Amino acid sequence: MLKTEPTTLLLKFLLACGLCLALAGCFQTSLTGTTGGTIVTVSLLREPGNVIGEQIVTRTESDWITVLGEATWSGYPRLVQLIFLGSSPAFDTAGIDPDGLYLLTASGGEDYFSNATAFDPGEPEPVQGSWHAIVPGQRLIEGNVQISVLTEATYRQAVGRLAQLNDAQVLEQLDAAARLLVTDIDNDDSVDYNDVLGWNPRVHGPRYLGDIFAQEALADGIRANQPAGSLDTLAKAVLGSRRVVMETNFGTLTMDTLNWEAPVTVDNFLQYVESGFYEDIIFHRVIRDFVIQAGLLTYDLDSETFDDPTPGAPIRNESRWSISNARGTVAMARTSDPDSATAQFYINQVDNDGLDFPAFGGGYAVFAVLDSGLDVVDTIANVPTTFFSGLADFPRQLIQIESASIED
Repeated sequence: MLKTEPTTLLLKFLLACGLCLALAGCFQTSLTGTTGGTIVTVSLLREPGNVIGEQIVTRTESDWITVLGEATWSGYPRLVQLIFLGSSPAFDTAGIDPDGLYLLTASGGEDYFSNATAFDPGEPEPVQGSWHAIVPGQRLIEGNVQISVLTEATYRQAVGRLAQLNDAQVLEQLDAAARLLVTDIDNDDSVDYNDVLGWNPRVHGPRYLGDIFAQEALADGIRANQPAGSLDTLAKAVLGSRRVVMETNFGTLTMDTLNWEAPVTVDNFLQYVESGFYEDIIFHRVIRDFVIQAGLLTYDLDSETFDDPTPGAPIRNESRWSISNARGTVAMARTSDPDSATAQFYINQVDNDGLDFPAFGGGYAVFAVLDSGLDVVDTIANVPTTFFSGLADFPRQLIQIESASIED
């Protein structure tokens, strides 16, 4: 039996990978595998009924056999076939505004390799529904856009908020969601929405941070053309949650983030956690039957001194889309400016729905829910307080976060 030399396989793989990269306005469609015979339309994000240019149909297996011949096609490794399948002809981008936001809608076709195993490519599954990608104009011009279950999840998260968000805020949310979904796909030492637009389930599957079964469930829902409400629920599961563990001198607090409801807020919080900002931070405000609050001051046990670390830039308030300030929820503290939250957060000891949107000019954004540690919150909330250095409700005992980390 003749064997293909490794160098030849590599060249073929690089050829396949470069196929879409070389074409301006090129798309590739994928669910759990890749989809061929899928119709792709392009429209302005805020005018989805206004289709730009002609519809594009992604290539099928029979298309490639016609072009390459059955013997050549059959000689390609499965991964190379996967990348060839689902690619599109070039889209005319002459009228595309590099600074605009566009909606790509993929409909129908067949999902190749969705049932594949190591020994059997499986039969392609028909796709009855549609899925989407929000794409910046410049990326659309450059091409190599993957329309996947991850772009569908971020689209569903954003579409209901478009009336309240301008284009820059939409991009901000997409970038934040990307950091909750994937690692660095394009290897540029950062993670943003471009990494989601480059994610392919078969090539980059392990770089998805969430539950693979949630990803597959959304793909199943699209293939079955489930109603929008069901797809929203499935998309929420794809965004998932991250678990943060805070060790304090009063006990452990474990919280699960609300990635769907408050992606910008969660991303902001996790960046503080990862940077070590919260280590040695104290709870500086304690009000029984209300909240406990931290993020303003650190305390050095050796020198017995307080310090106020400099936080990052303020973030946009996401209270209108999040859940209520119920007992055990974690939310961002802020000033009278609704969009002024930075690093300070509080934990609700009781139900505080008076803090929900639209109260106090915009409400307070809940971004996580305690999974364990309510007893710790109750203990802290009962610590006697005093007035200290201009701060009311300052605890008489030191209550300190000794460490904060994200569980894998």
